[in-house]
Amino acid sequence: MNKILAIVAAVCCIGSVYGYPSGAPTGQCVAMTPQSPHPAAQTGTSPYQITTNASAGYLPGQTYSVTISKTSSSNTDFKGFLCQVRQVGQTTAALGTFAVKDASKAQTIICTSSGGAVTHRNRNTVSQQTFDWTAPSTPLGVGTQVEALCTVVQSRDVLWVQLRSPQFQELAIPMVATTAPPTTLVSTTKAPTAKASTTKAPTAKASTTKAPTAKASTTKAPTAKASTTKAPTAKASTTKVPTAKALTTKAPTTKAPTTKAP
Repeated sequence: MNKILAIVAAVCCIGSVYGYPSGAPTGQCVAMTPQSPHPAAQTGTSPYQITTNASAGYLPGQTYSVTISKTSSSNTDFKGFLCQVRQVGQTTAALGTFAVKDASKAQTIICTSSGGAVTHRNRNTVSQQTFDWTAPSTPLGVGTQVEALCTVVQSRDVLWVQLRSPQFQELAIPMVATTAPPTTLVSTTKAPTAKASTTKAPTAKASTTKAPTAKASTTKAPTAKASTTKAPTAKASTTKVPTAKALTTKAPTTKAPTTKAP
């Protein structure tokens, strides 16, 4: 019976030492260690290193890379990992979000927020892993120091917990340029104008030679002389026409009777 219990305990320990064959669970986000019981983390010099391309600093909302790789003096591959980015001195909250480049080897999990951490997908041995990390869009404050932390499992009984990258800080967000676009200056140089020629065109001078004029003829045309011969005039007749003499015969008058009445 005791032998059976010992075998079961050994199997459980081996499973946990491998750091979960299908990746670390969200319950390991804070400690970043395999499930207890697990072997003690190595304290000597690690054959692995954690690097980023944000050594000059990062800008909120921008994406950078985080890489687990062997050091120049190591030839030892690894089988499991769990990575986060935290503010220096912070022991719980993960910052930003991860995205994997090869989904057959890695996956993101929820740590503080969706995609807050990245872990292995299987037990296959790898020599290097690189992930994209996008900084929080909300600024933490210019100069805030952050770092990437990774637990790396070399074998079932050898692991390094929370290996750290060089620290890098938040940079000031560049101000939006308010400089107006360059304007094309209107040239004030006057284009040369064609100067009106002051040379007078030759004018045709009026000829002063008088054209010969036809002289009026002084020869008088013969005029018809009025005839002085008097035409015969009819002499008025002096014969008197007999005039009718007025009739002076008086009409007889009737004499009223003078007989007196009796």
